[in-house]
Amino acid sequence: MNENAEKKISFAVEGKTLDSPKEQLTARDIIERARETGIEAAQEGAEKLALECGQSVYRQDDLVDLSQHNEFSIREAIYKFTVNGQELETNFDKLVALDIIVMAVEKGVIEGKPEELRLETIVYEGENEYFGHDAWVELRICKEFLVMPNKPTSVA
Repeated sequence: MNENAEKKISFAVEGKTLDSPKEQLTARDIIERARETGIEAAQEGAEKLALECGQSVYRQDDLVDLSQHNEFSIREAIYKFTVNGQELETNFDKLVALDIIVMAVEKGVIEGKPEELRLETIVYEGENEYFGHDAWVELRICKEFLVMPNKPTSVA
């Protein structure tokens, strides 16, 4: 074996094995290589996609250490969710509940001061779940919400 031969690091994207002479690549580089090798999930381009490896999510210029993480799936980098029936989106898979409330107010979904509003998930069977303002909300799990006044409203 030639001692001058470059050592290659193997990794998998959507089950297809690829390799790299570098131990660290950006998520963009990995997605682009996947696209070039014909992996269907990578065809949209790196700006709209993210790499997922276990609990880790890498986007755009995030540096990936292939000696630590080497089996990836590709997914959309934008998370869509609804608040009071209106679709909103973010680049983050988790947000603090107050951030979702602020987004809803800024988009005109509901009027009011964010600190006087509350966020609930819509549950079809059972009780809706209420989130405190500082609670983390995983948008991969919860996708439909209600934002409403935190105090009872007067009845006419």
